[in-house]
Amino acid sequence: MVSSTDQARWTVETRVALGTDVREPRLLSYGGALYLYFAVLGKDPTKFEPQGTTFAVYEGPGRRRDPPVRPPQPERDGELRSRHG
Repeated sequence: MVSSTDQARWTVETRVALGTDVREPRLLSYGGALYLYFAVLGKDPTKFEPQGTTFAVYEGPGRRRDPPVRPPQPERDGELRSRHG
């Protein structure tokens, strides 16, 4: 994820590198933060190994939360429910 105030100079805000296939990015602006959601898939390109959806959060210059090491499991962790109702 990159940001710019003038569209000439860009700042890298976060990188998503989980050691697996990640795709289907979605952005959501909510409560003054920008959420980057994406699907986490498996390591073997010949197999269907979905691992869930996770997210990174950008709260402003120098303030971000990188994606967790593993996708949150809402039914176990309560992460998405508690955060988004």
